[in-house]
Amino acid sequence: MSNFAYLGRKTGLNHYQLLKLPYSIYLLYLKHHQILDLQETQEGRDYLAKLSRLTNKEADLSSLRRFGGYKTQEKVGE
Repeated sequence: MSNFAYLGRKTGLNHYQLLKLPYSIYLLYLKHHQILDLQETQEGRDYLAKLSRLTNKEADLSSLRRFGGYKTQEKVGE
């Protein structure tokens, strides 16, 4: 099923209303409803958890410190 038909079914909007949406709103609806569909099953929730972990760009320094792989260094000259 195309994304257009998928959104029509999920939002209740007809094709003309979907065509009049700004593209950013269309993509927002698409992302929102796909996430809602994934949250309905355990496999989908596992997939979303993995995805959020993989897209995290911040290092978990506390976990690294627990494993001993990261130590703070003192500034030179102090």
